[in-house]
Amino acid sequence: MNALLGALRTFWPTQSSALPVDLLPMWYDVDEAATLRLLCDELGLSPNGAGPHTRYEGGYAAPFTRNYLDELIKKGDSERFIPTDG
Repeated sequence: MNALLGALRTFWPTQSSALPVDLLPMWYDVDEAATLRLLCDELGLSPNGAGPHTRYEGGYAAPFTRNYLDELIKKGDSERFIPTDG
């Protein structure tokens, strides 16, 4: 909901000046445990063995990020890189 409100606050003022607006694909920052877990889930690196899935339509496969995280997990540090806390 916050993203929608932010988009409306950005979009609304442009309407009075007739400025064109282009919408970009959805994305998210990975800067906390919850979004790191989401990224790992989307890349198929979930500790529960779930396959890859995409929450955001048209999401990027991120092969370099996936390979990097996979290497860290293979080194036995998955608890640090795929947190299980809420």
